[in-house]
Amino acid sequence: MGTGVTVTVQRVCEALEPLFMSTLPARTRLDRARPFLDGSDPTMHGFHRAVRRSSASIRAVRDTARLDGSTIMSSQQFFGLFNPSRNRTLTKWQFDAFRSEDARGVVEQALLTAIDFLSLRGRTHPISTVTAWIFPADPSNAHTMLSCHGLEAWGDTPGAVAVQLWPSRANIARLPLVTIRAVALGYQSAVTGPISSPTFAEHLVREGLASTLVCDLHAGPGAPWAIPFTRPSDWHDTLRSIAHVSGFESYANLPVNVYGVTAPAGADHLPDPPMVNAERMALIQARCMEARGTVDPVEIAGLLYGDEPLAMNGHPVLGLPFASGFAVAHSVVSAGIRRVGCTIAEAFHLPTYELVGT
Repeated sequence: MGTGVTVTVQRVCEALEPLFMSTLPARTRLDRARPFLDGSDPTMHGFHRAVRRSSASIRAVRDTARLDGSTIMSSQQFFGLFNPSRNRTLTKWQFDAFRSEDARGVVEQALLTAIDFLSLRGRTHPISTVTAWIFPADPSNAHTMLSCHGLEAWGDTPGAVAVQLWPSRANIARLPLVTIRAVALGYQSAVTGPISSPTFAEHLVREGLASTLVCDLHAGPGAPWAIPFTRPSDWHDTLRSIAHVSGFESYANLPVNVYGVTAPAGADHLPDPPMVNAERMALIQARCMEARGTVDPVEIAGLLYGDEPLAMNGHPVLGLPFASGFAVAHSVVSAGIRRVGCTIAEAFHLPTYELVGT
């Protein structure tokens, strides 16, 4: 089925590989990296503009939890390029795996599948192009590896998707699903148009539609809303392998460098989203629905992401389990779709109140 949407996955990793493998002095590498940093390199075309166009309010929610693309937008040490702790043997394996696992092809197919699924007869898409970028995840960035499990995807700007990837076996398996979620978030924003201060209800709709789309396109086990936040099945072995290549017994002992400060990575990380019984889930959902009119990014982050990410980043907590707001979003929007009697593709074009109430 022709969608009328052009999908492009930039070859940014191929362009970055020589820089990441280079042993040139840091200042020389910085000079050669400037086209990527300022966006003038053809593979970076549109990326910085997409970041600038993202909703400041939605970005504040992501930054409060430091999840869902927050580190992609900040490009810390440009994905490890300027991290002196980064091991080039690991970097070589990473770029080789991008090729052998065809990471670009996986992302491209996921985007095409999502756009095709959202096509409606007689209605043009709210976007004409989707451009994606895949960046390497820094194995010496403790937050990226311990809290994000080496895979983040950002898609809050319509028609733009950015992925940060450590290509472990399980992350390659998760890659299509987090890509679909990311493009769905931007797609819904394209339908609604810019909203300067989205309410929590509008966040529920965005996240619920995205997870419902993932659910329809995902035949495997696990709750679709939890996939971006669940530790991959091979992650313990992955971290141990990274540590061993670097000469350490465990990842907790690996020295990591953040802006000149070197310390052991430690073992702090987020838990997997917990299984919550029906009675507790009903109370969580009631709490979320009471707050559906709030526009405060910190409160919205607490409602969506739960206590652990906010506590790790010095914010007040609301007494909610990790990622429980995403479970509420999936439940509320799925129920709304059943109540209205529409398809998921049609649901993307419904007003918020029809899916979550006023």
